[in-house]
Amino acid sequence: NLGDKVTDYTVKWTKPHFLNTPWILGVKLDKSINKALSKDYSVDTYGGNISTTYILNDKLKYGMYYRGSQTSLSLRKKTSSSNRLGPDLDSNKGFVSAAGLNVLYDSIDNPRKPTMGIRSSLNFELSGLGGTYQFTKLTASGSIYRLLTKKGVLKVRAEAKFIKPFGTTTAQGIPVSERFFLGGETTVRGYKPFIIGPKFSPTEPQGGLSSLLLTEEFQYPLISQPCINAFVFLDSGFIGIEEHTIRLKDLCSSAGFGLRFDMMNNVPIMLGWGWPFRPTEILNNEKIDVSQRFFFALGGVF
Repeated sequence: NLGDKVTDYTVKWTKPHFLNTPWILGVKLDKSINKALSKDYSVDTYGGNISTTYILNDKLKYGMYYRGSQTSLSLRKKTSSSNRLGPDLDSNKGFVSAAGLNVLYDSIDNPRKPTMGIRSSLNFELSGLGGTYQFTKLTASGSIYRLLTKKGVLKVRAEAKFIKPFGTTTAQGIPVSERFFLGGETTVRGYKPFIIGPKFSPTEPQGGLSSLLLTEEFQYPLISQPCINAFVFLDSGFIGIEEHTIRLKDLCSSAGFGLRFDMMNNVPIMLGWGWPFRPTEILNNEKIDVSQRFFFALGGVF
């Protein structure tokens, strides 16, 4: 993925039925340079992941993994570290060494174009097996698909994430690369990318230790060849800097509509317009615009 704001390099290798067993072995190497969070710095990470997954039946599987990631912030040109606002450079330079367990239930009828079924997952991760940072991370997510008409599909998604630091790591010491962000075309449409939640400055989000994402979408096919679907949606999201805290009154919500084109195999193109319910915020007695009504993405929310 080579973009103006975000550049990702990923190499994956997967071996199903490892040693003639129901286990799946996976290895991944990746590198990321993210300039989308701030004009002053980029978030640079590189590392790897080794995972094993056991298939219990056609709907249920569980797995475990280990990941190691080197993270740092790089100041961009013409930026002085002495007068800038933002995260501390030293606390964002270190190595994440973490192991995790996950469970996945999937009963959807079609992996590419689901119309019925449930997909849910639970993931727990412990960081602190060596490395610089000590924290736990819990993620629970679920999606439901239902046919409301002969062709119209209702999609409902919920996802909650929490980070809890321990040991020598404080809440402020969680690196930016591990924090949660919401806003933009793949999460809460109608808002600027990553803008939801606490901020260092009007254009620079802090990220959070607690995250909640809620999405409802109704999709209806317009044309079968090429495949074009119309949809309407309602998105809501919350990012909090506190541990294990979600405030429903502070949800940032939006509604809108769009089109999804299946022009290339496995890569749908999504575009549309979203209207945020809270298009402006007050930060340090200054009104800031957090809206971005038009959105475009490869892939999508579901």
